[in-house]
Amino acid sequence: MPELGRRDFLKLVGAGAGAAASAGCADPVEKLIPYVIQPEDVTPGIPVVYASTCRECPAGCGLHVSTREGRPIKLEGNPEHPINQGSLCARGQAAIGRSYHPDRYTGPMMRANGALRATSWDEALSALGGRLGTLREQGLASRLRVLGGDTGPTLDGLIDSWLVALGADPARQRLVYEPFAHEALRSASAQVFGIASFPIFDLTEVDLIVDFGSDFLDSWLSPVEHARQFADARDVSRHSDGGARLVSIAPRLSLTGSSADEWIPAAPGSEGLLAMALASAVFERIQAEGRAIPGDAAAVGQALSGVDRFESARRAGIDPSRVEALAERLLAAQAPVALPPGVASTSPRASSTAAAVLLLDALIGAVGKSVRIPASDSRTPAASLDEISGLVTAMKAGEVDILLIHDANPIYSLPADLGFAEALEKVGLVVSFAPLRDETSERADLVLPDHTPFESWGDSSPRPGLRSIVQPTLRPLHDTQALGDTLLAVGRGLGEEVAAKLPNGSFRSVLEAAWTGENFRSVLARGGTFADASPPAVVRISSSVATLAPTQPSF
Repeated sequence: MPELGRRDFLKLVGAGAGAAASAGCADPVEKLIPYVIQPEDVTPGIPVVYASTCRECPAGCGLHVSTREGRPIKLEGNPEHPINQGSLCARGQAAIGRSYHPDRYTGPMMRANGALRATSWDEALSALGGRLGTLREQGLASRLRVLGGDTGPTLDGLIDSWLVALGADPARQRLVYEPFAHEALRSASAQVFGIASFPIFDLTEVDLIVDFGSDFLDSWLSPVEHARQFADARDVSRHSDGGARLVSIAPRLSLTGSSADEWIPAAPGSEGLLAMALASAVFERIQAEGRAIPGDAAAVGQALSGVDRFESARRAGIDPSRVEALAERLLAAQAPVALPPGVASTSPRASSTAAAVLLLDALIGAVGKSVRIPASDSRTPAASLDEISGLVTAMKAGEVDILLIHDANPIYSLPADLGFAEALEKVGLVVSFAPLRDETSERADLVLPDHTPFESWGDSSPRPGLRSIVQPTLRPLHDTQALGDTLLAVGRGLGEEVAAKLPNGSFRSVLEAAWTGENFRSVLARGGTFADASPPAVVRISSSVATLAPTQPSF
């Protein structure tokens, strides 16, 4: 064996040291342990698909969640769900990232010495229960407030029952908060038809769409559904004339406007004036032809009596001839429809603008065809800005001792000049149920993190006759707890008097009880019950439309 030279020796020592150093910086070794006794419905490498519901917006699209070894990996639309029929928007596709987000709370947090510190669930629930118990003993349950997003009918009912059990009044002490709510449309329906419910728009068979800034292809009531309907209406294989034509009346070129056949760049806030101008032209033609008005003709005449179409066009910044030409197209169309503005036009005149568009729909014969008015709407109405402002005023006045916030980030989404962040400082105990860190939860005194939708049970009912299930497809990744179970645990900890007024079991058992009469296994397999909706109400234009008078914003 030849002798090892000095240079070769140093080479070997250097190589060995480098290998040792690189090994020390490598990721720790993780051993893959195969299933010894694997679940019957799991085959490693083969995805398992569950039916659930998207919770990224109030539209309530159905989901098919593909999982691999207990982990959701891909989302698609549920083909059986009548709203999205297998399609899914970008927000829905991205929803899976919420569960795996690195900013999730890994467990309950409690503020100590000015900072949030990790704590146990027993300590956190005891702290909240103690403060609630003190309020009850002092007869001050009215100083409790709940502010949160849409939770679905079963959890919505549980929150109300929980407040009642504590001696609180849900109608006064709970606000449903949705940053992009469409409540203006509900109030518009009440003014025009006397029925406070959300109209359902179906664009499948229309031949002319006049869109007053709804942006229905991107962010309106049900964008996935409306995009499919619009595609059907434009399908050349079904319509030899090329299908429906779209006219967009909006101050900016939105996604919908860029897909329109004609874009009319009206001044911001003038949509209501133009809708009234078009309604006036249609009303004149109906009167000239001696046709009947579907409702109170005198009230319609009173509402439209002061409309100057030339002046309305001038104030909207467009040529009056375009208004007259559009009126002629509406009168010549076989199945026209007008769409009210979306959240981009939210302002003090939002309700009157939406009402003007619904009045136009009634006059052109769209109501009862492409526009259906449900006889009722069981969803809890979202709070108006005035109601949120009233809560902030009460907080600033020191009238709120405990504020519970769930499914909402009001510090981020409310106008800064409303002063919600400053008002939080006057509340004795702020409790957040946010699963992820956000601007509001970081200002809370107590954080009781909720599961994400892919770890939760729940349901959704976006319209009459349609109920969708939300089922977990992922075991909780962190030490979190469902909002419903947290409320039940806190309530039962306040004594027999409160516990007796609450349902038994976990929130899952409450949910299953809410679906009594249905085969729950079939519900889970299909994603819900999709019965035909109850027939829409036979609506007529109400006398209250006489007071309709959209105004022009001042700049």
